[in-house]
Amino acid sequence: MPLYEYRCREQGHTFEVIQKAGEAPVERCQVCGGPVERALPRFRTRDRFAGVHVFDRTGRDVLRDK
Repeated sequence: MPLYEYRCREQGHTFEVIQKAGEAPVERCQVCGGPVERALPRFRTRDRFAGVHVFDRTGRDVLRDK
């Protein structure tokens, strides 16, 4: 089952939820009960020449472009 990341719109809390593909998305924050949005998670790649890169949802390399 896919792992989805959610972000609270009010407080900025983030949490992950394992859900079936056709299951309805989470609507409330597990911490404060505020509305949430599904976040695009960061992902990590590794190449043998440049090492590890972590990209945010803008495509910016978080480790290299500080």
